[in-house]
Amino acid sequence: MLYEAYYSARDTIFDFIVKDAFGPIGKNEVLQEPPLDTYVCGILWPKGTSTADVSSPQETQIEEHDDESPDKNIGAEIEDDLVDSIREANQFRPSVMAISFALPNSTDSISVSFECAAYENIDKPVEGKDYVLHEYKRFPLSTGTLIITLPSRNRKKLLFDGRAMLQIVRRHKISESSSLWTISIENTKHASQNEIAQNTSSLFQCVLTVNSQFVPIDNSTITSGDKDRQKMDFLYRNTHSYAAGHGCSALWNRDNDCITEVRSTFLPTAIVPQMIAVTDQSLSCFKMSSWVNANRETGLTELTQYIRAYSSWFKSLREQLYSIPQAYQGISHDILSRVDECIERLTSGIKVLSDNDTAWQAFCLMNKAMMRQSSKKRKQPESNVSWYPFQLCYVLMCIPDMVDPNSNWRNTVDLLWFPTGGGKTEAYLGVAAFTIFYRRLTKGEAGKGITVLMRYTLRMLTAQQYERAASLICECDLIRRQENIPGGEISIGLWVGSEVTPNHVVSDNPDLESAETILNKLQSGLIDEVKSSPVQLSACPYCGEALEPQNAYSIHNRHFKTYCPNQDCPFHKDLPVITVDDDIYDRKPTLLIGTIDKFARLAWEEKTKSIFAEDGIGLPPDLLIQDELHLISGPLGSISGLYEIAIEKLIERSGKKPKILASTATLCNAEAQIKALYGKPSFQFPPSGFTADDSFFARNATGDERPQRMYVGYCETGGSLPDAVVRIFGVVKFALQYLACTGTDPAVIDQFWTNVGYFNSLKDLGSADTLIIDRVCAYAESLRRHKFSDYASKVEMPRISNEYEYGELTSRKSSREITEVRNQLDKQHYPNPAALNYVLSSNMLSVGIDINRLGLMTVYGQPKATAEYIQATSRVGRSNPGLVIVLLHMLRTRDKSHFEQFKTYHQALNKMVEPTSATPYACRTMDKALHSVFVTLIRHLCPDLSGNKDANKFRKNAQQVQTIRNDLLQRIRERSEETADYAEAILDDFIEQWHEAAVTKGVHFQYQLLNKSENDTDALLIPAERSENALFPPTMNSMRNVDTQSGVFLKRRTQV
Repeated sequence: MLYEAYYSARDTIFDFIVKDAFGPIGKNEVLQEPPLDTYVCGILWPKGTSTADVSSPQETQIEEHDDESPDKNIGAEIEDDLVDSIREANQFRPSVMAISFALPNSTDSISVSFECAAYENIDKPVEGKDYVLHEYKRFPLSTGTLIITLPSRNRKKLLFDGRAMLQIVRRHKISESSSLWTISIENTKHASQNEIAQNTSSLFQCVLTVNSQFVPIDNSTITSGDKDRQKMDFLYRNTHSYAAGHGCSALWNRDNDCITEVRSTFLPTAIVPQMIAVTDQSLSCFKMSSWVNANRETGLTELTQYIRAYSSWFKSLREQLYSIPQAYQGISHDILSRVDECIERLTSGIKVLSDNDTAWQAFCLMNKAMMRQSSKKRKQPESNVSWYPFQLCYVLMCIPDMVDPNSNWRNTVDLLWFPTGGGKTEAYLGVAAFTIFYRRLTKGEAGKGITVLMRYTLRMLTAQQYERAASLICECDLIRRQENIPGGEISIGLWVGSEVTPNHVVSDNPDLESAETILNKLQSGLIDEVKSSPVQLSACPYCGEALEPQNAYSIHNRHFKTYCPNQDCPFHKDLPVITVDDDIYDRKPTLLIGTIDKFARLAWEEKTKSIFAEDGIGLPPDLLIQDELHLISGPLGSISGLYEIAIEKLIERSGKKPKILASTATLCNAEAQIKALYGKPSFQFPPSGFTADDSFFARNATGDERPQRMYVGYCETGGSLPDAVVRIFGVVKFALQYLACTGTDPAVIDQFWTNVGYFNSLKDLGSADTLIIDRVCAYAESLRRHKFSDYASKVEMPRISNEYEYGELTSRKSSREITEVRNQLDKQHYPNPAALNYVLSSNMLSVGIDINRLGLMTVYGQPKATAEYIQATSRVGRSNPGLVIVLLHMLRTRDKSHFEQFKTYHQALNKMVEPTSATPYACRTMDKALHSVFVTLIRHLCPDLSGNKDANKFRKNAQQVQTIRNDLLQRIRERSEETADYAEAILDDFIEQWHEAAVTKGVHFQYQLLNKSENDTDALLIPAERSENALFPPTMNSMRNVDTQSGVFLKRRTQV
């Protein structure tokens, strides 16, 4: 098996986690430490009391509570006095565990078994001393198999001479033919707070098993009125939950087509397969090289053949309609309609390539550029690199829209949905490359300017995608030279915040750090004094030669220049990469990559007019690409949705609307999200089939085909998350040392060597960082010397060193530091001492890291959003099997819910993704940003009002002003009739204020103050931090921080 060594290593790590947390090390072990300190999972604590132990009942007996009718109250929850014990499963130190399951009403009896262990204190005298050592000997306890006749409502049974009690309760009716049952185990012993009493009265290693014929506990009937939720119910209609835990988790086993066993677990696991792109080796059209010198008829014939196969699959779906339940008929017809539309669009793409010679030429050149770039990235011969069918078909589907501005789907947002790591980036880069070549071939010199706008949400993701796209752009520009394509250099620009790259190449203002001053520091070795940097590439994107500040960067004619030091590289004199804002406005890169929040600068910066070719040079962008669409939600999505009106309007000056592409791996309610953001219809590619694991273009892979990711739920019983961090990081460190001593392949160890800690807050991360530094190595060494000494001695394990390498990926670090850690993660492998032992990260990691060697992650607390959880944990286990350990806390409601239903949650992760929201036209959103959008349109569409000192020329009754006002309000009314009147009121108030200030203040009134000492009342645009005395609402410099912070104070009231 391809991944056998990795699966084996992963199992070894998990086995040590189980032995450390749950136990036992040996069946009849004798512990030198108290068992409550030795183990932290699977414990039923005694009923606590401050007095001495209370004796328990000593005889085994059965209690039964019957009603006159066995069906009485079956549809309601049982009375509190019959099942109070289950509430004790929710305690910090629970004395009860339980599992719930569903049985057919015809079931008469079930088989139950319960296993656990107790520890007895043994006083061990110390020779020559007047004290004794306390040791604890393990005694296994087991009920064997109990055949229990089901009661009408409730039955109790004492176990182990009254030390524990089993209770089975009929909860409520699930359907006409099945009911929900709960079996609980309660530790009936009472104990004082004395350490020995607590340890000897607790039950350890508890496992409850039930055998019968089970039915699902989830109700498969459609109840949601939400279309997306109904669709998910349909796609996952064959995925069911058969048990849920209370104070523990639950698993179940399948025997053929039946579930015959459910059992408790305190360390639940779930194997999540990867979804892979379906390939077709029989067709050469998916080899990129086949299009370089392709015969048009032959190539398009093969593509047509593939589309026919897709059509055949579509017909097979239609034939299944008769077997679909009536409740799902509407959803299934919607799915078929989307697949049919997809076939129509793909067929249209083939027709365009067949009829349009220029489109055909651009398509072949795009394939040539993608082939060269992919060959270098994958380190494969050019003849071997291939498209996944979904990638090439996505390009094919979009071609008619890029060729014909009047295409039926030009105004449709095409959403590319594919799992993380599946190849989405190559698909939309293919569309970008086609668009670039087609515009150059059809427009010539007039086609200059920014052709593609590609936007991201996080700076790490933006920088990483910039590196990837730069390689493609170099190939495109080299092809331009070789084919004598007009329009000048094909280049790429990085347009992000000043914390990443400087805004200016040179500056006379000492308060502004320019590219020139930063480069001087870097060349002088003063790297620690640099935060933002124009040096964003560590290697030539074409040939891979290392780029250093001393040999690859310079300032020439007030431009920041990047070149390759390799004299044999075709880009030795100048690389087509731009990283400084001044250069972006002057040189207009063909592909502009930026963070979405940067577009707030449109209102502030006059030079941004060049992005939309308002200076008369070239054309505005034809293509907008939004990656990670699911992150454009909440406040950020609401604000950016308003700005989209301005962006679309500025591009429309060319007489055509831009084509918008979006991509995501996790999104619910996408249609509503896109409608809110862009005011346009959407189309998801690839459309789904009738099940979640098959869309013709993609399917779930087996464990042999692609590595599977294993999730482990880790919830201490009576412990804390910080302690769990120490245990997990420590036991993993021991396990890796053990694997090394057993001769495991270093490549396998490297897969798990770097433990990626993922945190939901910087506060938790900071405290965990201190714990890891202080305690992890010591805990791992204590495992070697004590708990796991037998394992360590067998392999002659040396002392575990206190030395380690670690890094951090959070907003607390500068862009330079983040890049250094990312490079160290990617390039330093075990057994190199520079290989990181662990890296701690915030949500920055969830969409910003693509490093194949990462295989281990520890998640600190359940993330608030399932989309974030999927994205973050998908960073590990991409190329080889991965292990994700989720640390949960029983007293956190969300954590507890995920722990108790761990398998249910993970077997349908995408179904669990919560809907996102964006409300651009809510009153609060328009209060905050509508005036900024209006100012953007005025400065960009009115030449006489674009300069910073032109704000005083504004007049409310000017024709251009009224035209812009009316058009803006009309677009808002089309999207949100409910709040259009409110928008008109606040916009007219702002226009009136602006007009009055422009008239009364005259030449002193300007857009922004370039001198901080000037009076804020003389400016139209005032940042939030200086808006106290301003006449106008504050204007955002960035969309990143769209919520202001508020202080909350508690004031003691005088008692009356």
